[in-house]
Amino acid sequence: MATISSGHWSQRPSPCFGVTGPYNERLDMNVPQNRYFQLVLVWPRDPVMYAGYLEAVRPIVADYDGRLERQFRPDGFHAAGLERPETVNFVSYRDRAAFFQFREDERFRRIVGMRTAAIALASIEGVSVREETGGASAPADRLYVIEVARTADGGAAYRDYEAEAEPVMARYGYHVERVVRPESSTGLAFQPDLVKVAYFDAAGGMERLHADPAHARIEGELYARAVSESVWIVAHAVAP
Repeated sequence: MATISSGHWSQRPSPCFGVTGPYNERLDMNVPQNRYFQLVLVWPRDPVMYAGYLEAVRPIVADYDGRLERQFRPDGFHAAGLERPETVNFVSYRDRAAFFQFREDERFRRIVGMRTAAIALASIEGVSVREETGGASAPADRLYVIEVARTADGGAAYRDYEAEAEPVMARYGYHVERVVRPESSTGLAFQPDLVKVAYFDAAGGMERLHADPAHARIEGELYARAVSESVWIVAHAVAP
């Protein structure tokens, strides 16, 4: 059964530095990166308290150039042992150091208990290894597909899946906005190798893909061989 974090950072997330994956060779970990990314799945317990926490944490996050890149309201959710989250936040910080400095900031530590009481969460943090500009704002009819996955064989089969599947999906308006290679995570039953934020220009694009004869092989053969565990979120972006 998958697990959900209480939202407290008193224990460090499980490190993922050693996992293999399809994007491991694309980034030298010794080279400083500009932005550091975090995907957060949120299950509110006390929405009023959570709103108070968000108000209190906002100026602290701003000191580390924290940005809400996208906020999603899930329409569909596929993950063994987990209920659909109410909100999914895709956040970035100035760099890796800023993220960890924020975590240790005494102001944050004084209010994190409020978050612990207000929500349950799952979080994945890491570096961007692939990106395609999706624009500062997302059109209302854009349909996002967010994937969190652990690859089955170190990444080779996943690269084969991408090479064959993405040209097919592109015919229906599919784009990859960003891929993050996780360095740590908490709240999931597995250590992911990648987070992929992708979208269709419109919901009808995904429907047409599912009707394509190639889809059965993409999902039933290629993807089934490529990953051992995954979380899939189908969502629309929320206007800031």
